[in-house]
Amino acid sequence: YMGHFLSVYFFSTMTVVALFFLLLASPAKSGPSEDKSLMTWSQDAAKVSIDVYVTSESGLKYFDFDVGEGKPLKKGKKATVLYKLYLADGDADGKHVYSQATPQEAFRLTVGAGSVIKGFDEALVGMRPGGRRRALLPAAIAYGAGGQPGFGIPGGATLVYYLERPAKKSKEL
Repeated sequence: YMGHFLSVYFFSTMTVVALFFLLLASPAKSGPSEDKSLMTWSQDAAKVSIDVYVTSESGLKYFDFDVGEGKPLKKGKKATVLYKLYLADGDADGKHVYSQATPQEAFRLTVGAGSVIKGFDEALVGMRPGGRRRALLPAAIAYGAGGQPGFGIPGGATLVYYLERPAKKSKEL
């Protein structure tokens, strides 16, 4: 009986020790994801000076954090995008409003078809697969003076979008 007890005790102790060393050898997962397709790049893009942004005639300001490769989007083309939406605080990010930032949440649309606000359509034009863009949309090409109270967007708000076109189609997209 004592032999059986000692062998169970020894086996249990060795199992605990082995699990401990396995945990030590495993990479830590407490920090931000290194998978840039989940839009962790947006934290770095927000630090880019507004002075290097392109400004369109409508007042849209954008910066391509990554240009991507392949054909740029044109009006009338279908696109799959990931995005994060913030209220602007000057040129900085303010309150987070909404996101579709994982492959499972990818947003599909026809660019320029009018299914989204004018500034969102405009911000997508020219993006290439794999492209990552930060765009500031003034109220005139966003939700205007009325805002979008259902989403917590006040009238006259400038919006900040982080847009990403996935580089290639996957089963998830």
